[in-house]
Amino acid sequence: MDHQRKVTYGFSHEVNINVRLTVGILEGLNAEAGYKMLLDDPYRRYQHMHQSDNVDFCVTCRVVSGEQSLCAPVRTARRILFKDWR
Repeated sequence: MDHQRKVTYGFSHEVNINVRLTVGILEGLNAEAGYKMLLDDPYRRYQHMHQSDNVDFCVTCRVVSGEQSLCAPVRTARRILFKDWR
């Protein structure tokens, strides 16, 4: 079967309401396993051994009004988070 991905989009000039968007900078570090976690499961020590320190990251955005969603959620492509993501 041929599965096609459906894309939902809208233009800002088609919206008859005020919309406020905030774009920020995301920063962070990959958290290390704590001592208690390592004592409970010693194999977690090797969990990130063959992975880089960088984290895969993506964002899902929804536009809502009150409790109702105005459109389908939009998801960014996966990116590697080195130190910050703009």
